[in-house]
Amino acid sequence: MTYDETAEPVGAGRAATSASDEAARLIGWKGNEELWRRQNLLGELNDFIAGLPGIDGSGYIQSVNDPDRMATTLQWHGAADPIQQAIKDEARRLGITVAVEQRRYGRSDLERAADALVGLSGSGLLTNFSINYIAVLTSDFDGVIVVGEHIHPITGSRAAADSALAEALTSELGIPVAVEAGAKFEML
Repeated sequence: MTYDETAEPVGAGRAATSASDEAARLIGWKGNEELWRRQNLLGELNDFIAGLPGIDGSGYIQSVNDPDRMATTLQWHGAADPIQQAIKDEARRLGITVAVEQRRYGRSDLERAADALVGLSGSGLLTNFSINYIAVLTSDFDGVIVVGEHIHPITGSRAAADSALAEALTSELGIPVAVEAGAKFEML
């Protein structure tokens, strides 16, 4: 099979139709070019971070991006280091404002707690609780969130049962745990 490297892509050089303009507007592309430009720059910063040598051993947890303000918040555990400075320098080069939010627990601490929770599922403190999923990295909670359902009816309110379970799991793991009701997440 051969192909012509100089051939124009299908539709190249032709004006967009009103139907294609309307479709682009409906999915958020048309009229939002500036937002997408900012989003792409934030994505470029995320790619830079992911490729940094030593990022996994640093205090970096995650970035919380705000394309409307062209800003990102680095969630960080521990002291600033050369990796944090490299991220700030790259963000400055891209025109992105950076804030650093100090977190009490590092990424490895949170992942270790989530792994321990999976190991406890259906036994011990979780005998009457079916875990549907575990949220490890959240922008608004410095800990892990366990989402699921109580297997057998509970005495009292769901909120009180969830709170008691969260307190017991926090004590067991040494990392804050929140318990929330939620159905099993399934990909279609």
